[in-house]
Amino acid sequence: MTRVGVVADTHGVVHPAVFDLFRNVAAIVHAGDVGSDSVIADLEALAPVVAVRGNVDVGASALLEHLPDERTITIESVRLFVTHVGGSAGQVRTRFGERLRRDRVRVFVCGHSHRALLDDSGDLLILNPGGAGRRRFSIPLSAAILAVKGDDVRVRIVDLDDASAVRAAIEG
Repeated sequence: MTRVGVVADTHGVVHPAVFDLFRNVAAIVHAGDVGSDSVIADLEALAPVVAVRGNVDVGASALLEHLPDERTITIESVRLFVTHVGGSAGQVRTRFGERLRRDRVRVFVCGHSHRALLDDSGDLLILNPGGAGRRRFSIPLSAAILAVKGDDVRVRIVDLDDASAVRAAIEG
């Protein structure tokens, strides 16, 4: 089984619980609004990072400016499409549906709203891990663990301020 950490909307600061949560992941996916080069460096100390550019990353630094707007990656036999702005599950299916079907994408990863979303209806899993940086408004801070074995995908969204939830996710 391959475990992948998924974050978005760090805006220059990574919540401290992310470092424990992602301690044993094979890779980290950052769905944009990274906010600073140090976020990439800090996460890379844990595992290789695949990141896309979010709206706050435009003009932030040469590193962040050169991140792509979207990426398609493969974990085991599962294809993931990563972008920053996705929207609701319905919006994702309308806006990206044909392309995702053509490219045989199983998991769509986005950020932007700071609100966690997991929709696994049909043949497409839509994941927004929520914001993992500074708190915005009253939205809980969260990240996700994506576990892939063959073509089986499981996702757990973790409340970063709940130590017992973080511990349970680390233990599997």
